[in-house]
Amino acid sequence: PNRPQQRPTQPPLKPAPASVPASDHTAHAAIENLASRYGRVSHMGLLDRSYRVFLNAERTGALAYKLENHVAVVTGDPLCDPSLFASVICEFDRARRAAHWGLAFMGCSAGFLSHMKTQTQHQQQQQWTTMQFGVERVVDPTTNEVLAERAGKRIVSQCKQLLCPEKGGITLGVYSRTAEGERDEALEAQLQGIYDAWRAGRNEPAATTKTPQAFITVYELFDYARLMTFVYTRGADGAVNGFAALRWIGACGGYHVDPCIAGDGAAKGTSDLLLFAAMALARQMGVSYLSLGYEPMGELGEVSGMGTSLEKMTRSVYAHSVRGLPVGGKKAYHDKFRPDASRDSALYLIFPSGLPGVRRMVAMAHMANISVRQLAYTQSKSKL
Repeated sequence: PNRPQQRPTQPPLKPAPASVPASDHTAHAAIENLASRYGRVSHMGLLDRSYRVFLNAERTGALAYKLENHVAVVTGDPLCDPSLFASVICEFDRARRAAHWGLAFMGCSAGFLSHMKTQTQHQQQQQWTTMQFGVERVVDPTTNEVLAERAGKRIVSQCKQLLCPEKGGITLGVYSRTAEGERDEALEAQLQGIYDAWRAGRNEPAATTKTPQAFITVYELFDYARLMTFVYTRGADGAVNGFAALRWIGACGGYHVDPCIAGDGAAKGTSDLLLFAAMALARQMGVSYLSLGYEPMGELGEVSGMGTSLEKMTRSVYAHSVRGLPVGGKKAYHDKFRPDASRDSALYLIFPSGLPGVRRMVAMAHMANISVRQLAYTQSKSKL
């Protein structure tokens, strides 16, 4: 008689690590290498130490995630070859189940979503619930109208005035560590100091007015230094007073520019100059993909895995929530630089276990740096 086949036993995994230890230089190098090949805009969390990184046993794939409300919220696609998506997620899934965590994905690409939907259908697993919540905006420096001075005349004129020795007196510089790892410690400290002061300045008024902020990360700019290039400004006094950080995103063969900030005392228009200079540098390097980051949509786009009534309610709740967030200025700022509409790409929230419960929705809100209580306060106040 035929004996029933026994499933091969899998070795138990420890709960997903809090982070790759700083002392494990080979693991850090593996993650940096994976990010250089497969990184996307949603992987900015690699530079935020409140995120965790899961590296699979073979070190051929990684996930960046944040633990919120006992839910592991993975940001972006897995950092691996698409053929390994399922195996990397499966390995992480066993680890997070051992830790009794929920699972959700935020900021995933349409390609990853399509790949995993095919996998779940083939394996006859429960249907994933997905929601398109954002759009990545991209500038093509090789064809950009503003950079070619055929549009954005005010930006162009302002940049020329700032760079004029007799007027603005601003000079530009470019910095990245060498292939051998040589570094300018003084300049790096200045750049991180400008960023930290800017972050503190943003947080203070938000805390005072109880205005919720959305999709905010806190960067350690040089944690994955080989991915980073910086365009910076010096004022007429020679002091560094602003910078644009360009992070290499290998999956797109380009850069994500974020943050782009002017420090205290910098001349008006410095942030515009920095972005313009970043575009010019990308064009000089032959790079046609410069991501400005992603913008939350005012209304949910494509939704799947929900019944009609629940989808309608979810859309209503989302639209109501987004109205309470200060995200309109981001779109207006990006529009000034004429992003290439043909390169807009959808970003998704994914709930692999089907319909998201309250715990997963609260985790997503926390992940986006949105206080549910603060958002409710802001919206109730606006109705008075």
